[in-house]
Amino acid sequence: MIEIKTNKRVAIDSPDHIMPNATAKDNSINHRFNEKVSALFGERPIRVLDLGCAGGGFVRSMVDDGHDAYGIEGSDYSAKMRRAEWRTIPERLFTADVTEPFEVLENGFPMMFDLITAWELMEHLPEGKMETVCANISNHLKKDGIFIASIGTIPDGDWHQTIRPRVWWLEMFGKYHLQHHQEVVKWFSEQFVRGNRFGPKSSFHVVLTKPDGVLPLLPKPSIQLLVFDAWHFSLPHRLLRDFIVGRK
Repeated sequence: MIEIKTNKRVAIDSPDHIMPNATAKDNSINHRFNEKVSALFGERPIRVLDLGCAGGGFVRSMVDDGHDAYGIEGSDYSAKMRRAEWRTIPERLFTADVTEPFEVLENGFPMMFDLITAWELMEHLPEGKMETVCANISNHLKKDGIFIASIGTIPDGDWHQTIRPRVWWLEMFGKYHLQHHQEVVKWFSEQFVRGNRFGPKSSFHVVLTKPDGVLPLLPKPSIQLLVFDAWHFSLPHRLLRDFIVGRK
């Protein structure tokens, strides 16, 4: 049995809970990201934890691809509304305030993850809580695990609580013993779940490990895959898609 041990089941003081916005509508996936993750980890099943999972779409997509994936969302809006994947995989989606200490348990024992993700979550969290957030990440990340996140850098009403430039975020992560690897960001060729390719250029990505973590060997992509990654979800791709199937 999988469960979350926490003293704060819902982030009741978060603007995202008080005025549900992204948590009430987001359900992002990118199958190309899943493919690249599988290649990075040698095509083996991995354990995945998505922080700020909203509708749980990314978690569901990873499960469908054969991985053991779970999500944590600060608001209980989607859970109460049985929105998106909270209807289909409720046993894999949980609520908890990630700015407070929490523990993911399997049959009473701590779970560790190969991959932890946070898609445009960090800017929604208070600056004074970053040490606890980083500790939660480190405490659940395997020695050779990876944390991948997209981070917004522009204001968005009351929802974005920490608006800082990229250099500030990298220094903050380093302060709390998480090391950035820009070469891995480059290897993903912008094929993440959220980020600039999917909207205004107002965010960036980080790939972090523990200081003693060993990154997997980056597979060398073929010319065909490099071309595909340049095309997939590019502006011309999205315009052509909208022309053929209609804009959602």
